Amino acid sequence: MVSPLHVNRAKEFEDNLQTKNDKKDARVIARMVTQGYFNSPRILVGVEAELRNGAVYRDQLKKERARLKNQIIRWVDRYFPELLGSAFKKIGKTLVCILKYHPLPEQWHDLHVESFLSEVKQKEAFKCPSRKKVHNVQTLASQSIGLTEGTMFAQVEIQCLIARYEQVCQALEETQEKMRELAREIKAYEHLISIPGISEEMVCDLLAETGPLTNYSHPRQLIKLAGLTLRENSSGQHQGRKSLSKRGRRRLRDLLFKAVSTLIHHSQPFTDLLEHYITRSENPLKRKQAMVVLCNKLLKVFWGVSHHKVAFDAERMRKDCRPLQAKSPLAS
Repeated sequence: MVSPLHVNRAKEFEDNLQTKNDKKDARVIARMVTQGYFNSPRILVGVEAELRNGAVYRDQLKKERARLKNQIIRWVDRYFPELLGSAFKKIGKTLVCILKYHPLPEQWHDLHVESFLSEVKQKEAFKCPSRKKVHNVQTLASQSIGLTEGTMFAQVEIQCLIARYEQVCQALEETQEKMRELAREIKAYEHLISIPGISEEMVCDLLAETGPLTNYSHPRQLIKLAGLTLRENSSGQHQGRKSLSKRGRRRLRDLLFKAVSTLIHHSQPFTDLLEHYITRSENPLKRKQAMVVLCNKLLKVFWGVSHHKVAFDAERMRKDCRPLQAKSPLAS
Protein backbone atom coordinates (compact mmCIF):
# COMPACT_ATOMS: atom_id res chain seq x y z
CA MET A 1 0.00 0.00 0.00
CA VAL A 2 1.36 3.43 -1.01
CA SER A 3 0.53 6.28 1.35
CA PRO A 4 -1.74 8.94 -0.28
CA LEU A 5 0.29 11.58 1.59
CA HIS A 6 3.49 10.41 -0.09
CA VAL A 7 1.79 10.38 -3.49
CA ASN A 8 0.56 13.95 -2.99
CA ARG A 9 4.03 15.19 -2.03
CA ALA A 10 5.86 13.29 -4.79
CA LYS A 11 3.60 14.32 -7.67
CA GLU A 12 5.79 17.32 -8.58
CA PHE A 13 8.77 15.04 -9.26
CA GLU A 14 7.00 13.95 -12.46
CA ASP A 15 6.87 17.31 -14.31
CA ASN A 16 7.58 20.00 -11.65
CA LEU A 17 3.90 21.02 -11.69
CA GLN A 18 1.16 20.92 -9.07
CA THR A 19 -1.12 19.19 -11.57
CA LYS A 20 -3.06 16.21 -10.19
CA ASN A 21 -5.12 13.75 -12.21
CA ASP A 22 -5.72 10.01 -12.35
CA LYS A 23 -3.13 9.30 -15.04
CA LYS A 24 -0.40 11.22 -13.25
CA ASP A 25 -1.26 9.55 -9.92
CA ALA A 26 -0.98 6.13 -11.55
CA ARG A 27 2.50 6.96 -12.91
CA VAL A 28 3.66 8.37 -9.56
CA ILE A 29 2.37 5.31 -7.65
CA ALA A 30 3.98 2.90 -10.13
CA ARG A 31 7.35 4.65 -9.79
CA MET A 32 7.14 4.70 -5.99
CA VAL A 33 6.36 0.96 -5.92
CA THR A 34 9.40 0.16 -8.07
CA GLN A 35 11.55 2.25 -5.69
CA GLY A 36 10.21 0.44 -2.63
CA TYR A 37 8.18 3.30 -1.14
CA PHE A 38 5.24 1.20 0.02
CA ASN A 39 4.04 -0.61 3.11
CA SER A 40 2.54 -4.04 3.60
CA PRO A 41 -0.39 -3.69 6.01
CA ARG A 42 -0.93 -6.36 8.62
CA ILE A 43 -4.46 -7.77 8.41
CA LEU A 44 -6.00 -8.34 11.84
CA VAL A 45 -7.47 -11.80 12.40
CA GLY A 46 -9.01 -13.72 15.26
CA VAL A 47 -8.70 -12.21 18.74
CA GLU A 48 -6.83 -9.15 17.42
CA ALA A 49 -9.69 -8.19 15.10
CA GLU A 50 -12.27 -8.76 17.84
CA LEU A 51 -10.37 -6.59 20.33
CA ARG A 52 -9.93 -3.78 17.81
CA ASN A 53 -13.65 -3.76 16.92
CA GLY A 54 -14.56 -4.02 20.60
CA ALA A 55 -12.38 -1.03 21.47
CA VAL A 56 -13.97 1.08 18.72
CA TYR A 57 -17.48 0.07 19.81
CA ARG A 58 -16.68 0.78 23.47
CA ASP A 59 -15.45 4.29 22.58
CA GLN A 60 -18.72 4.91 20.76
CA LEU A 61 -20.65 3.77 23.84
CA LYS A 62 -18.61 6.06 26.09
CA LYS A 63 -19.35 9.03 23.85
CA GLU A 64 -23.04 8.13 23.81
CA ARG A 65 -23.07 7.84 27.62
CA ALA A 66 -21.44 11.26 27.97
CA ARG A 67 -23.99 12.76 25.57
CA LEU A 68 -26.89 11.26 27.54
CA LYS A 69 -25.40 12.50 30.81
CA ASN A 70 -25.30 16.03 29.45
CA GLN A 71 -28.93 15.80 28.33
CA ILE A 72 -29.97 14.48 31.77
CA ILE A 73 -28.09 17.32 33.50
CA ARG A 74 -29.81 19.82 31.20
CA TRP A 75 -33.23 18.37 32.11
CA VAL A 76 -32.45 18.43 35.85
CA ASP A 77 -31.29 22.06 35.65
CA ARG A 78 -34.65 23.02 34.19
CA TYR A 79 -37.14 21.05 36.29
CA PHE A 80 -35.33 20.05 39.51
CA PRO A 81 -32.13 22.16 39.76
CA GLU A 82 -31.54 21.33 43.43
CA LEU A 83 -30.84 17.65 42.73
CA LEU A 84 -27.34 18.04 41.30
CA GLY A 85 -25.05 20.01 43.55
CA SER A 86 -27.10 20.01 46.75
CA ALA A 87 -28.25 16.38 46.98
CA PHE A 88 -25.96 14.56 44.53
CA LYS A 89 -22.53 15.33 43.13
CA LYS A 90 -22.83 13.10 40.06
CA ILE A 91 -25.25 10.80 38.26
CA GLY A 92 -25.30 7.61 40.30
CA LYS A 93 -27.68 4.72 40.87
CA THR A 94 -29.80 6.50 43.49
CA LEU A 95 -30.26 9.57 41.31
CA VAL A 96 -31.16 7.38 38.32
CA CYS A 97 -33.87 5.67 40.39
CA ILE A 98 -35.27 9.04 41.52
CA LEU A 99 -35.43 10.36 37.96
CA LYS A 100 -36.90 7.10 36.73
CA TYR A 101 -39.86 6.93 39.13
CA HIS A 102 -40.41 10.41 40.64
CA PRO A 103 -38.45 13.00 38.66
CA LEU A 104 -40.57 16.10 39.39
CA PRO A 105 -40.51 18.06 42.69
CA GLU A 106 -44.32 18.12 42.90
CA GLN A 107 -44.35 14.30 43.05
CA TRP A 108 -42.37 14.37 46.30
CA HIS A 109 -44.76 16.57 48.32
CA ASP A 110 -47.01 13.72 49.50
CA LEU A 111 -44.61 10.83 48.88
CA HIS A 112 -43.55 8.61 51.79
CA VAL A 113 -39.82 7.92 51.81
CA GLU A 114 -40.24 4.34 53.02
CA SER A 115 -42.64 3.50 50.19
CA PHE A 116 -40.16 4.87 47.67
CA LEU A 117 -37.31 2.86 49.19
CA SER A 118 -39.33 -0.36 49.15
CA GLU A 119 -40.33 0.33 45.53
CA VAL A 120 -36.72 0.77 44.51
CA LYS A 121 -35.59 -2.36 46.35
CA GLN A 122 -38.33 -4.41 44.71
CA LYS A 123 -38.07 -3.16 41.12
CA GLU A 124 -34.39 -2.30 40.80
CA ALA A 125 -32.83 -4.90 43.11
CA PHE A 126 -31.11 -1.99 44.85
CA LYS A 127 -30.07 -3.36 48.24
CA CYS A 128 -29.01 -0.24 50.13
CA PRO A 129 -30.39 3.05 48.74
CA SER A 130 -29.33 6.01 50.86
CA ARG A 131 -32.22 6.91 53.16
CA LYS A 132 -30.49 10.14 54.18
CA LYS A 133 -30.18 11.34 50.59
CA VAL A 134 -33.80 10.47 49.81
CA HIS A 135 -34.97 12.51 52.84
CA ASN A 136 -32.80 15.37 51.61
CA VAL A 137 -34.41 15.15 48.16
CA GLN A 138 -37.89 15.43 49.73
CA THR A 139 -36.79 18.51 51.65
CA LEU A 140 -35.33 20.14 48.54
CA ALA A 141 -38.48 19.34 46.53
CA SER A 142 -40.59 21.53 48.82
CA GLN A 143 -38.22 24.46 48.13
CA SER A 144 -37.58 23.81 44.44
CA ILE A 145 -37.53 26.68 41.93
CA GLY A 146 -37.77 24.42 38.88
CA LEU A 147 -40.23 24.85 36.03
CA THR A 148 -43.79 23.78 36.75
CA GLU A 149 -45.28 24.06 33.24
CA GLY A 150 -45.03 21.48 30.47
CA THR A 151 -44.25 18.74 32.96
CA MET A 152 -46.20 15.96 31.21
CA PHE A 153 -43.84 15.65 28.24
CA ALA A 154 -40.91 16.60 30.45
CA GLN A 155 -41.56 13.40 32.41
CA VAL A 156 -41.80 11.40 29.19
CA GLU A 157 -38.48 12.91 28.05
CA ILE A 158 -36.56 12.08 31.24
CA GLN A 159 -37.91 8.54 31.33
CA CYS A 160 -36.73 8.04 27.75
CA LEU A 161 -33.31 9.48 28.59
CA ILE A 162 -32.94 7.29 31.67
CA ALA A 163 -33.96 4.17 29.73
CA ARG A 164 -31.37 4.88 27.04
CA TYR A 165 -28.74 5.73 29.67
CA GLU A 166 -29.27 2.41 31.48
CA GLN A 167 -29.16 0.54 28.17
CA VAL A 168 -25.86 2.16 27.18
CA CYS A 169 -24.33 1.52 30.62
CA GLN A 170 -25.34 -2.14 30.48
CA ALA A 171 -23.95 -2.51 26.94
CA LEU A 172 -20.71 -0.86 28.07
CA GLU A 173 -20.29 -3.28 30.97
CA GLU A 174 -20.98 -6.29 28.74
CA THR A 175 -18.50 -5.04 26.12
CA GLN A 176 -15.76 -4.52 28.71
CA GLU A 177 -16.31 -7.99 30.14
CA LYS A 178 -16.14 -9.63 26.69
CA MET A 179 -12.95 -7.71 25.91
CA ARG A 180 -11.37 -8.96 29.15
CA GLU A 181 -12.24 -12.54 28.22
CA LEU A 182 -10.69 -12.11 24.77
CA ALA A 183 -7.56 -10.44 26.17
CA ARG A 184 -7.00 -13.34 28.59
CA GLU A 185 -6.59 -15.62 25.57
CA ILE A 186 -3.37 -13.78 24.63
CA LYS A 187 -0.39 -15.37 26.39
CA ALA A 188 1.27 -12.13 27.48
CA TYR A 189 -1.85 -10.89 29.28
CA GLU A 190 -0.82 -12.17 32.72
CA HIS A 191 2.64 -10.64 32.39
CA LEU A 192 1.27 -7.24 31.36
CA ILE A 193 -1.23 -7.15 34.21
CA SER A 194 1.58 -7.79 36.72
CA ILE A 195 2.79 -4.16 36.42
CA PRO A 196 1.52 -2.17 39.47
CA GLY A 197 -0.97 0.50 38.42
CA ILE A 198 -1.87 -1.15 35.08
CA SER A 199 -5.52 -2.20 35.06
CA GLU A 200 -7.24 -4.86 32.99
CA GLU A 201 -8.93 -2.18 30.91
CA MET A 202 -5.55 -0.62 30.05
CA VAL A 203 -4.17 -3.99 28.95
CA CYS A 204 -7.26 -4.60 26.80
CA ASP A 205 -6.81 -1.20 25.16
CA LEU A 206 -3.11 -1.85 24.59
CA LEU A 207 -3.69 -5.23 22.94
CA ALA A 208 -6.55 -3.77 20.88
CA GLU A 209 -4.22 -1.11 19.45
CA THR A 210 -1.06 -3.19 19.00
CA GLY A 211 -2.10 -6.83 18.95
CA PRO A 212 0.25 -9.36 20.62
CA LEU A 213 3.52 -7.58 21.41
CA THR A 214 5.48 -10.66 20.36
CA ASN A 215 4.73 -9.67 16.74
CA TYR A 216 7.24 -6.81 17.06
CA SER A 217 10.96 -7.53 16.85
CA HIS A 218 12.05 -4.33 18.60
CA PRO A 219 10.36 -1.82 20.96
CA ARG A 220 11.21 1.02 18.54
CA GLN A 221 8.51 -0.37 16.27
CA LEU A 222 5.96 0.17 19.06
CA ILE A 223 7.27 3.68 19.72
CA LYS A 224 6.87 4.56 16.06
CA LEU A 225 3.41 2.96 15.95
CA ALA A 226 2.36 5.24 18.82
CA GLY A 227 3.74 8.33 17.05
CA LEU A 228 6.18 9.07 19.89
CA THR A 229 9.26 9.45 17.69
CA LEU A 230 10.87 12.91 17.65
CA ARG A 231 10.99 15.18 14.63
CA GLU A 232 12.94 18.39 14.11
CA ASN A 233 13.19 21.16 11.53
CA SER A 234 16.79 22.40 11.48
CA SER A 235 18.96 23.89 8.77
CA GLY A 236 22.52 25.25 8.98
CA GLN A 237 22.97 27.25 12.13
CA HIS A 238 19.25 27.21 12.89
CA GLN A 239 18.36 24.52 15.40
CA GLY A 240 14.61 23.91 15.45
CA ARG A 241 12.71 22.61 18.43
CA LYS A 242 12.08 18.89 18.56
CA SER A 243 8.53 17.67 18.92
CA LEU A 244 6.52 14.47 18.61
CA SER A 245 5.79 13.25 15.10
CA LYS A 246 2.29 12.02 16.12
CA ARG A 247 2.35 9.80 13.01
CA GLY A 248 0.74 6.86 14.71
CA ARG A 249 -2.21 5.58 16.66
CA ARG A 250 -3.82 8.38 18.66
CA ARG A 251 -5.63 6.05 21.08
CA LEU A 252 -2.34 4.31 21.90
CA ARG A 253 -0.68 7.62 22.81
CA ASP A 254 -3.66 8.57 24.95
CA LEU A 255 -3.57 5.19 26.71
CA LEU A 256 0.17 5.43 27.43
CA PHE A 257 -0.11 8.93 28.91
CA LYS A 258 -2.97 7.85 31.19
CA ALA A 259 -1.03 4.74 32.22
CA VAL A 260 2.08 6.78 33.08
CA SER A 261 -0.06 9.24 35.07
CA THR A 262 -1.16 6.26 37.18
CA LEU A 263 2.24 4.57 37.37
CA ILE A 264 4.03 7.55 38.88
CA HIS A 265 1.73 7.18 41.90
CA HIS A 266 1.84 3.36 42.19
CA SER A 267 5.29 2.30 40.99
CA GLN A 268 8.37 3.66 42.75
CA PRO A 269 10.80 3.09 39.82
CA PHE A 270 8.67 5.24 37.53
CA THR A 271 8.34 7.89 40.25
CA ASP A 272 12.13 8.00 40.68
CA LEU A 273 12.67 8.10 36.93
CA LEU A 274 10.29 11.04 36.57
CA GLU A 275 12.09 12.89 39.36
CA HIS A 276 15.45 12.21 37.69
CA TYR A 277 14.39 13.67 34.33
CA ILE A 278 12.93 16.78 35.98
CA THR A 279 15.79 17.52 38.39
CA ARG A 280 18.91 16.36 36.52
CA SER A 281 21.66 18.96 36.16
CA GLU A 282 22.10 18.62 32.39
CA ASN A 283 19.10 19.28 30.15
CA PRO A 284 16.31 19.00 32.77
CA LEU A 285 12.91 18.31 31.23
CA LYS A 286 9.54 19.79 32.00
CA ARG A 287 7.09 17.48 33.71
CA LYS A 288 5.04 16.79 30.59
CA GLN A 289 8.17 16.14 28.52
CA ALA A 290 9.41 13.72 31.17
CA MET A 291 6.08 11.88 31.12
CA VAL A 292 6.36 11.45 27.35
CA VAL A 293 9.81 9.91 27.89
CA LEU A 294 8.22 7.58 30.44
CA CYS A 295 5.65 6.59 27.80
CA ASN A 296 8.53 5.30 25.68
CA LYS A 297 9.97 3.52 28.70
CA LEU A 298 6.63 1.91 29.47
CA LEU A 299 6.36 0.58 25.91
CA LYS A 300 9.81 -0.98 26.32
CA VAL A 301 8.68 -2.57 29.60
CA PHE A 302 5.54 -3.93 27.91
CA TRP A 303 7.65 -5.36 25.09
CA GLY A 304 10.19 -6.86 27.52
CA VAL A 305 7.74 -8.71 29.78
CA SER A 306 5.88 -10.03 26.72
CA HIS A 307 8.97 -11.33 24.92
CA HIS A 308 10.73 -12.77 27.97
CA LYS A 309 7.45 -14.14 29.42
CA VAL A 310 8.15 -12.89 32.94
CA ALA A 311 6.25 -10.77 35.44
CA PHE A 312 7.29 -7.18 36.07
CA ASP A 313 10.20 -6.88 38.51
CA ALA A 314 10.89 -3.40 39.94
CA GLU A 315 14.44 -4.32 41.04
CA ARG A 316 15.26 -5.68 37.59
CA MET A 317 14.08 -2.39 36.10
CA ARG A 318 16.36 -0.47 38.47
CA LYS A 319 19.37 -2.57 37.45
CA ASP A 320 18.67 -2.17 33.73
CA CYS A 321 18.00 1.59 33.87
CA ARG A 322 21.17 3.62 34.46
CA PRO A 323 19.48 6.73 35.99
CA LEU A 324 17.87 4.48 38.64
CA GLN A 325 21.01 2.62 39.63
CA ALA A 326 22.24 5.46 41.87
CA LYS A 327 18.85 5.55 43.64
CA SER A 328 18.61 1.80 44.12
CA PRO A 329 18.23 0.70 47.78
CA LEU A 330 20.94 -1.93 47.17
CA ALA A 331 23.39 0.73 45.95
CA SER A 332 23.06 2.66 49.19
